[in-house]
Amino acid sequence: MRPVNYNLEPNIDNPPDSAAVVQQEQFTPVLPVMKWSDESDVVRRVNNTKAGLGASAWSRDEAQARRIGGKIQCGNIWINTHAEIQPNVPFGGWKQSGFGIEWGVEGLKTYCGLQSVYVRLLEAPWATDEPWLQKDINLSF
Repeated sequence: MRPVNYNLEPNIDNPPDSAAVVQQEQFTPVLPVMKWSDESDVVRRVNNTKAGLGASAWSRDEAQARRIGGKIQCGNIWINTHAEIQPNVPFGGWKQSGFGIEWGVEGLKTYCGLQSVYVRLLEAPWATDEPWLQKDINLSF
């Protein structure tokens, strides 16, 4: 019996911008490696998708990778690494990659019940002559 090869080629070299591997989120060990001419070109192409969960920018020039990463429209950016997530750091997507945040303080806040209370004051409390009332009122705008 001949052995079966289950290994996947982990990257796809320079696929067209319209390819599914470029336009859709990847939840497999597949990485589209795309060539680009300048920073504005790569940012435009990366942001021209409906997905926005995460992206990585790789470069020998860390400042360039950070600059490009800061312009990419997604919830998670990795510089010279990929998918290294930490539970104390917020994790969430942009665009069609989900709503809300998980993990970190921001993620914990999603489990809190927010309540807004609106009160129409019958009298303007700051116009009273009662010193005890003026002292206890805290208005913030």
